[in-house]
Formats: sequence, C-alpha cells, structure tokens
Amino acid sequence: MANKEYKDEADQVAASVNKEAAEINVLHSQKEILQAEHESLRTSIAAGEARVTKQQLEYDRYNYVFQEKSATAQQLEDVKATLDVYKSELASLKHKLQASQERVHDVDMKKGVVDAERVRLTAAVGRKRLDVGYTVIRAPYDGQIGKRTIEKGQMISAGEVLGFIVNRETPTWVTANFKETQLRYLHLGNRVEVVADAYPDQKFYGKIISISPATGSAFSLLPPDNATGNYVKIVQRVPVRIELDKQRGAQQLLSGMNGKVSVSKNQN
Repeated sequence: MANKEYKDEADQVAASVNKEAAEINVLHSQKEILQAEHESLRTSIAAGEARVTKQQLEYDRYNYVFQEKSATAQQLEDVKATLDVYKSELASLKHKLQASQERVHDVDMKKGVVDAERVRLTAAVGRKRLDVGYTVIRAPYDGQIGKRTIEKGQMISAGEVLGFIVNRETPTWVTANFKETQLRYLHLGNRVEVVADAYPDQKFYGKIISISPATGSAFSLLPPDNATGNYVKIVQRVPVRIELDKQRGAQQLLSGMNGKVSVSKNQN
C-alpha cells in the first residue's frame, strides 16, 4: 500500500523530537552557565561581607576616637560613607544572587515542560511508525501464495480476502479417509507409510495425530437423513490426519494431491 504520506508525517514528528532534545541541551548549557555565575556571586558576597565587617570595625573605632575628640567629623564621615558603599554593594550582590537562583529555577521549569513535550512527541512517533507498519500487509505465517484475488491498484476493505497461502511453517500432513471397519486397527501415534501418486517411487513416513470424531458425511453440507426408512447401508469413511516426518522431499507434496496410505495392524 502507498505509505509516503504516513512516512512523511512520521519523519516530521521525529524531527520535532530532535528539536526538543536540542532545546533540552541548550537549557542544560544555560543552567550550567547560571550555576557558574551563582557560585561567582557567592564568592563575591563572601568577600563583600568581609569588607563590610572590616569597615564596620573601622567605623566603630573612628566613632570611639571621635567621641574622645581625637578624630575629626570629616574622617568619621569618610569611614561611614565607605561602610555604606560596601553595604550597598553587598545588598546588590545578594539581590543578584536571588535573581540568579530564580533564573536557575525558571530554566529547570522550562526543561520540565520541554522534556514532557519530547516524551509526548516520542509517543507520537511510535504511533506514526505504527501507522506506517499498517500499510504493509503481512501474512500470519510463512508460506507460498496459492491463489491471489487482488490486483495492483485495487481498493480493498477491512476483512476482504486477498489470497490463499499454503503454510510452510507447520509440518506437512495428510488426511486419509479410512473405512469405519478399519478404525479398530488405528490408534494415535501409529506409524504410517505414504506413497504419493506424483512420486510413486518415493515413500514418506509419518504418524497418526488425530482421528475425526465423526464420519466425513456427518460434516457434509447436507448430511444423510434416514428417517424416511429408505436406507441403504454404505460403509462410511472417517478422516484421519497423519503428520509426516521431516524428511527430504516432503516439501514436494502439494495441497490436494492423492496418495496411498498404509498402516500396519501389528503396532498395538
């Protein structure tokens, strides 16, 4: 079946998945950069706190000296101004650190959204590829086409018979119609010899795997009804299935062929 449209859709969704994966990588890099800035700000804040502490001690000393009239007001004001500058710089660094933390959090949130979209698109890719797979009609088993009922370009519907396949995976088997008077000699597992009309010089061997629970006529479209009293006794035939051994030449036997089946009476 034509599947170009389905393949194109699957490729488009796959490209979207790759795009989301690339976006996640970009966000990961951004987070690493922000974390590096975050650590740098922490270092700067530690240095700023040390400067503020030192300058605070300097201010306290000048304030004491000023109270003792050993320092001028100008000197005290200069030390106070420097302390205020250090405190302002420290506050600015802490504000930047908080903003950096929020940006890292935003990146994590965005990564979560992008990753969820990537997961959704990945599932969509699986669905699209499944649709592509539906355009290929596969037999339930390996075999050989025996009859084809469709032609190239033909429209088909769900459930329509497209052909008939001869199963090559299961063992080859033969259905032999034995007389009902012979059933007493037949048992499951009995060894059987088969000679096909098409290959009279070759013998095939197998075993009985099932015996029908009713005669062949009982399963016919119009089974016989003897209620009228017009009864002629006819020896009935019972289908017996024989599974052939895996041997050279067994695959030569085709469905519908005729043959002769022999079973030894002395097996049981």
